[in-house]
Amino acid sequence: MVPHRPHQRDRNVRRSLPGICLLGWLIMPQPALLACELPPKPESGHHLVYVLDPRESTIRFDADARLHTFTGVVGQLSGRLRLPSVSRVSEAAACVEIETNSLTTGIALRDNKMGRSHLHTDRFPTILFTLSGVDLVEPKGDGHYTATLRGSLALHGVTAPLVIPTKAALTEQRLVVEGADPLRLSAFQIPIPSLLFIPMKDEVVVSFKVVAVPE
Repeated sequence: MVPHRPHQRDRNVRRSLPGICLLGWLIMPQPALLACELPPKPESGHHLVYVLDPRESTIRFDADARLHTFTGVVGQLSGRLRLPSVSRVSEAAACVEIETNSLTTGIALRDNKMGRSHLHTDRFPTILFTLSGVDLVEPKGDGHYTATLRGSLALHGVTAPLVIPTKAALTEQRLVVEGADPLRLSAFQIPIPSLLFIPMKDEVVVSFKVVAVPE
C-alpha cells in the first residue's frame, strides 16, 4: 500500500492549531486574577467574620501636582475580615478590594485620563489589599486600640508589602479601623501624571476609614 501523505492544507491546519487554541483562550472569559477571599479558617478557636460596610467606609488619596493639590475618593469597595479574640489578633485575616475605575477626583476629564493612561483600568480593574499580620497592639481603653498592620497591596500589576500604623475601635456591633500610608506611584510602575509639562510628585497619601459589621 502507498503510505498516506498529508496534503499541504492538512499540514497548514496542524501548524495553525496552537495559534487557534491560544486565540480561543484569549477571547474566552477569564477568571479574575484578584479576588477578595479569606484563607481557610483555622480548625481551632472561635473566629468572628466581618464584612465591610461600603456606605460607612471611605478610602481617599491626596496628590500634589505642584501647581495644585487634589483629592481622589474610592466609590466601590468590598471586603471581609476574620478576627479571633483580641489576645490572638495576630491571627486576623482580611482583604479589601477596590474597583479601580471607581476612583474619582471631581473632574471627569482628569478621571478619564487617570484611568486610561495611568491606572490602565482596562487591564487592571481591581486593587486588592491582603492582611498578613497585626503587630504592636496596644489597648487604649473602652474598646480602642492602636496596631500596626502588615500586608500586601496589588495595584497596577505589581504586588508590594505595606506596613500601616492604625487605630481601631471594636464593639459588638462593628469594627472601625483608620490609618494612612504614603505610596509611591513609581513603586507600582504607574506613569506619573503631569500638568503643563510639570510632573506630579511621585508620592500620594492614602488614608482610610474601614467600617465592618458582623457577617
